[in-house]
Amino acid sequence: MKDAQTSFDEHETTFMQGLYQYAEALYQLGEFEKALIAFHQGFRLRKDMDGFRIGVQKSQEAIRRAIGGVSYG
Repeated sequence: MKDAQTSFDEHETTFMQGLYQYAEALYQLGEFEKALIAFHQGFRLRKDMDGFRIGVQKSQEAIRRAIGGVSYG
């Protein structure tokens, strides 16, 4: 996690790989909501990077599983 954080500067939007590694580290640590936010940030900036799109999807699914698949709709 520390390596990912040092490689990513929140104010530097050009280093997308660092943001991706940061989001992935959050996901692997079980910080699914924080990971979702980071994946969304990357996806907004680089819709062409499939890793961000996949990260959003897997984070959302992990959150759904964690709350027991509750559906509000």
